[in-house]
Amino acid sequence: MGNVTYTAGILVSEAMALMGESAKFRNEYMEFAVSVANNLAADCFAVNNAVRQSKGKERLSEAPVLYGEGDAIPYEYETLKNIMVYGMAFWLLYQDGELTRASAQHDIYEENKARHMLAGYDGIGNIVG
Repeated sequence: MGNVTYTAGILVSEAMALMGESAKFRNEYMEFAVSVANNLAADCFAVNNAVRQSKGKERLSEAPVLYGEGDAIPYEYETLKNIMVYGMAFWLLYQDGELTRASAQHDIYEENKARHMLAGYDGIGNIVG
């Protein structure tokens, strides 16, 4: 688990799989990938730190900034695979005007953020006490 280095490009590819989109549309979505990934990284910063703390790791001091689609996102696997991928799918669908499908992805994104934030802080309690 977590052996893949996640980048904006990988987030788009995985989001497209959730969206049921063909790989032939990847280049169209890549136009937005870095900007959306930066927004998601900022939005998921606190959640990622909660996950890190639950694993006994130090908190990151700031959200990463990506400059290209191949830049690594230094977040925990859970944050990337269970949260940010759904956020990427939401934004790509939203930009396509597919609001019903976008809403479903957004709901999963927000639910998983809340779940991992709570689990992260529960894990901290298990480490401390």
